[in-house]
Amino acid sequence: MFWTPEQVAILHNLNNQKMTHKEIASRLGRTIPSIRQKLKAGKESVAGVKENLEVDVKEDVAVITSHSKTVRTLEQALKASAVDTKVWEVERFVINKWDCVAKIERKGKKVLAATELWQVKVFLRRKVPVTIEEGLKLFLAQVPSQRTERIFYEKHADPYLLEISIWDHHFGKLAWGRETGENYDLKIAEQIYSDAAHELIEKSRGFNIDKIVLPIGQDFFHVDGPNNTTTAGTPQDVDGRLAKIFATGQRALINLCDLLMGIAPVHILWVPGNHDWYTSWYLIKVLEAHYRFTKSVTVDASEMPRKHIEYGVNLLGYTHGCDEKHGSLPAIMAGQWPHEWARTTHREWKLGHFHRVKETHYNAAETIDGVLVRVLPSLCGTDSWHFKKGYVGGMRAAQAFLYSAKRGYSGHLNAMVKNGN
Repeated sequence: MFWTPEQVAILHNLNNQKMTHKEIASRLGRTIPSIRQKLKAGKESVAGVKENLEVDVKEDVAVITSHSKTVRTLEQALKASAVDTKVWEVERFVINKWDCVAKIERKGKKVLAATELWQVKVFLRRKVPVTIEEGLKLFLAQVPSQRTERIFYEKHADPYLLEISIWDHHFGKLAWGRETGENYDLKIAEQIYSDAAHELIEKSRGFNIDKIVLPIGQDFFHVDGPNNTTTAGTPQDVDGRLAKIFATGQRALINLCDLLMGIAPVHILWVPGNHDWYTSWYLIKVLEAHYRFTKSVTVDASEMPRKHIEYGVNLLGYTHGCDEKHGSLPAIMAGQWPHEWARTTHREWKLGHFHRVKETHYNAAETIDGVLVRVLPSLCGTDSWHFKKGYVGGMRAAQAFLYSAKRGYSGHLNAMVKNGN
């Protein structure tokens, strides 16, 4: 049985009141060994490194993440998190080890000492899935016959492609609210990236997703080197050094990929932008190496600036949008991918780049010679230069698109930035 954050808080509060483990176990409905194990897991190690155990449960799937000196195996992670193996089964797990340097006290002096830290990440799936729909059916079966009839919709039988389009995020951009009307920095960028991704995934429930496309690049980072400039050398307002910016973006993207691969196989596309050609290429190569042994994740790190996906009757093209004339894109698609063009009937281009300059066209789609050209919105805030130019007031959003293998485009979803960032 998993521990919720509220239960952990109550546990430590009761322990601070000097209650016995037996009394705490009785109060929380737990066993005495589980109480001892949880209290032990919360203590700091002798090297001054805080051990951490997180359990994220979402209906029929769960993820255990342990950072510890002592938890080094799958069995130890399952025991530390008190997993009920009658309910949950292990789908896969990852174990990493690294060295950490921390200050410890030795003979009355604080010295630096190296210690090994271990990360154990376990992906679980419920043996007998319990969905919200099934729970409601069981509940309604016990309600008197005069209850209102409820309709439960089954998932679409046809397979669908889900495209998660969080374009032009500009990790590293810095905006000061008193100057531009809204704040934007690394912490905000990472939070709204995660929030938007979770919202889009939640809204896509009910579709039979058998493949996910995740385009990255397209100004994923704000700058392209230690001098805080774009690829062409234009200076930018930046939050933090390049290493910190890269690490934050990498963490956000890997967290998203790990989440998506639990739904369906993921195909990652590198679509370079004009702000971050080199840094986004480094990122795609990191992802290529990171998932090289993961069958459910494929990475297209080819150097071609334009990418495409063929899925059933759909041909989808991707480019940043800063170089090609939009009116030429249908001819480019037909010329660059003639065989895919011949096999498909629904064709689209996805572009970014104009998240502020063309914000009045965020939701507009222009059909050119039977090809739909979409200019996508961005979640990122307005920096000083764009604010001075008057590029303000536009919709800040990320989008997800659904494509039926048989019927083509089936709709898209929005995740908006909430007020107050």
